[in-house]
Amino acid sequence: MQALNQGEPWKMGESIGVTQAHALARGEELQNVYRWCDEFFEQHPETAVLSD
Repeated sequence: MQALNQGEPWKMGESIGVTQAHALARGEELQNVYRWCDEFFEQHPETAVLSD
């Protein structure tokens, strides 16, 4: 979430092993950064949980 909040959606999965290269490739295939974000959070819902 920090990477996404910092405007770097391609890096948001690095802490769980999703590489920036993979994110960029998927974003290109999906032709939309928002679709990449949707796909990422569908596959990794635990990363969308914010702690207090």
